Amino acid sequence: MEKYCSVEGCGPAEVLNRGMCRKHYQRFMKNGHVELAGRKRRSAPEISLDQSFPALANEWHPTLNGDLTPDAVSAGSSQKIWWLGVCGHPWEATIHSRTIGCGCPYCGNRKVGYGNDLASQFPEVAATWHPYLNDDRTPDQVAPRSNSKAWWLGACGHPWEAVVANRTNKIRSGCPYCANQKVGYGNDLATRFPDLAKEWHPTRNDDVTPGQVTSGARSNVWWLCSSGHEWRAMVFKRSCGAACEKCKLVGLSELEIGLYAELKAVLGEHLAPVQHDWRIATAGGVKIRVDVIVGTIAIEFDGSYWHKGKEDRDREKTDQLQELGYSVIRVREHPLEALSPQDALVRRAPTGHDVASAALEEMLEGGLIENEAAESARRYILNGVAVAETEARQIIAALRLREYGELSLADKFPAVAGEWHPQLNGDLTPAQVMAHSGKPAWWLCPAGHAYLTPIVQRTTDGTGCGQCSGRYVTPATSLAVIRPNLAGQWHPTLNGQLTPEDVLPHSGLTVWWLCAEGHATQDKVKDRAKGMVCQECPKSRRRAETSLAARFPELASQWHPTLNAELTPHDVRPYLNQLVWWLCPNGHSTQDTLNARSRGRVCQDCPGARPRKSKRS
Repeated sequence: MEKYCSVEGCGPAEVLNRGMCRKHYQRFMKNGHVELAGRKRRSAPEISLDQSFPALANEWHPTLNGDLTPDAVSAGSSQKIWWLGVCGHPWEATIHSRTIGCGCPYCGNRKVGYGNDLASQFPEVAATWHPYLNDDRTPDQVAPRSNSKAWWLGACGHPWEAVVANRTNKIRSGCPYCANQKVGYGNDLATRFPDLAKEWHPTRNDDVTPGQVTSGARSNVWWLCSSGHEWRAMVFKRSCGAACEKCKLVGLSELEIGLYAELKAVLGEHLAPVQHDWRIATAGGVKIRVDVIVGTIAIEFDGSYWHKGKEDRDREKTDQLQELGYSVIRVREHPLEALSPQDALVRRAPTGHDVASAALEEMLEGGLIENEAAESARRYILNGVAVAETEARQIIAALRLREYGELSLADKFPAVAGEWHPQLNGDLTPAQVMAHSGKPAWWLCPAGHAYLTPIVQRTTDGTGCGQCSGRYVTPATSLAVIRPNLAGQWHPTLNGQLTPEDVLPHSGLTVWWLCAEGHATQDKVKDRAKGMVCQECPKSRRRAETSLAARFPELASQWHPTLNAELTPHDVRPYLNQLVWWLCPNGHSTQDTLNARSRGRVCQDCPGARPRKSKRS
């Protein structure tokens, strides 16, 4: 007996389930109902949810679906139903979405609720949620990995906006102001380092001011020191202690001098004389240099740049001084670590007052100073203000102008020192600079030319006046004076404002030239000075010798005088496939190629002319 599929229009077939053939049953299970386009069909028997997916039927919410039960709905229905998973979370979803694998949206973090929110998962981050800038949103309404932005308020008191996921990632973002990523709330250069802000160049940084950059910015800006030196440096390097290269002291630190001046002002009246840059002789005759000596107290300032990785050397020096009977206090700059309990730590790029206060606190704690000296130290620390900045500046200025004796420019190179400019170097003299210093200085050559060049280039490289050596243009060495005939070929318009008076005859500059025949070409000045001529002139002569007018003058006489625009027989060569107009002796105007006419073809409109063959024939 033949079996028929229950779908109308389907012929005899092997019936599998629910009275349907394999094709229609698979389509039914995929779509949840029978859809055969363009044909009328009988309704297929429905497959209830409890029959096809008993496990899902067990998650049917017992109360929120009213009287509807799993045996009354098909497995492919798009009806929304309430569910209650084994997790205990109720949610609403279509039956079809459940049959294809969708589960609890809360456990899958597709919806916020039941403990998957920011407040539950990251309470410490939720504690920084801004109380009023997020409208009505609260941390328990936001997913921890959400890409939405929110406002935050940290313990620092700074509000900022950031993506929620960036606050909960493995590397969590924090306050951008505290991290120096944004300018504001006192992290700008003007607020944190007012002394550095005074050296901000007033004109060369466009409209940017010290209040618009953070102290840790990596932007390269212009600076102007108190001595009038201009230079470029990154902001964060200046914040870390970098200073004007031209004003640097050789072998000394300005902070050491500031420390000495402050300690002298505080303790000088009560203790033995305070000494700076002091040498102490050992039993073996070796002299140990100490930054500051106060009686039997040796104070050393360890800058992070120069003392990083030199802990063993610093410990050895401390041991040597202690063997000689000195109490040693080291003031170490961040991020250096203390080497002994007597060491003091200060922030990066401290002031002279910071270093002096740290040293005095260690003296007081160790009982190294007493009575009036101790009272003076306590008052200084509580006052919090430097008292000897003027004296420190005077010492620094004097040290910069100190004489170097046998190492000076005046002693080692008296001939070079004789060209030292008498006015443009200020109060600095050849005796006050090292003979091989890299600092630039002004010079005055015997011809009266003033020029700026580093000292080491004068003493080591032997360089001199650029104008006298022909490296610079002068009115007497310009192309216009040395080679006036060549200057006459200078192009009058294509070189902009550059003139023969502005270049040397041996210059490698490429400029425009205009020859006597009117050719505009580009060549280097030095190549023309060596005899190079216009490269277009030989080409023009070659073109003239091989032109149609030169090789076929009779044919050139048939050149149409008006229909070829500005083109003439002198501008073209024979045997080209170029199409031009001709005017034969009989007055016929025709078009033909140069190649055809050069090979003997005549006017095609004249009687007896051989017909022109088409390309197709």
